[in-house]
Amino acid sequence: MDDGSFTGSGLKLHTNAFCMEELNLLIKALDKNFSTFVRGLQVRRIKATISISNREKSQYNLYISKSQMYLLKNLVLKHMHPDMLYKLNIDKQ
Repeated sequence: MDDGSFTGSGLKLHTNAFCMEELNLLIKALDKNFSTFVRGLQVRRIKATISISNREKSQYNLYISKSQMYLLKNLVLKHMHPDMLYKLNIDKQ
């Protein structure tokens, strides 16, 4: 749960140890397994993109945009320890 951070414009998952093929597989798994139905009609999916995280262009991060954060929060909040809520820009209560 610790390998990510809120960037102000979304969430960055620090996936530096994964190769491009593995990241594409992870994106497909997110898309397939975490679809959300809104009002029983519209299907929404968490969309992640890959960004380069170093100058040698050999390490990558997954990025989830700010517009997708409400979907992510709905999925993970109940599973998160209160001390980690800051990762999603949420204050402890």
